[in-house]
Amino acid sequence: MINFDLRAFAKELNSMAPSYRIGTLQQLRSELQRFQRRPGRDIFTRQTIFDTYAFHHGGRKEMQFNIGTDGTEDTMLRYGVGFSFARSQSLPKIDPLIPKVRLFNEFLRLYPDLYSDMRMWHWRGKSRSSESRAGPIPDEWVSEGVFVFLGHLARIFHQR
Repeated sequence: MINFDLRAFAKELNSMAPSYRIGTLQQLRSELQRFQRRPGRDIFTRQTIFDTYAFHHGGRKEMQFNIGTDGTEDTMLRYGVGFSFARSQSLPKIDPLIPKVRLFNEFLRLYPDLYSDMRMWHWRGKSRSSESRAGPIPDEWVSEGVFVFLGHLARIFHQR
């Protein structure tokens, strides 16, 4: 297993984000959802960074920008977007995600080639599916406990 510090990686992404369009994510979310108070500037926060994955602040109730370790013995880094259909205190039912999945699916049906360089897969519990081409999320994947991901994989190299 490679010793990769995902928490440090997420914090580094936060520090670099203002130089890129993704750096305006929280401001855009605030404007679109008309938040009373802005959720901060960082993409990933203490509440959304874990040992093996991180998602953008606010990502439990929407499609989330997600990074995480993946592959055999976590030797790969995944980066892209996903939907987590796991229930939590902030998302007691997955129902609020269903209209967002419909919009996601409609978008991928309209623009199938836009993400042809990405791969798609899902987890049901700890079981990971094989990878497939980017496409609409099948109805059977939209169920409690499933995590759906669309993105890329990159090999994690050991740092000395």
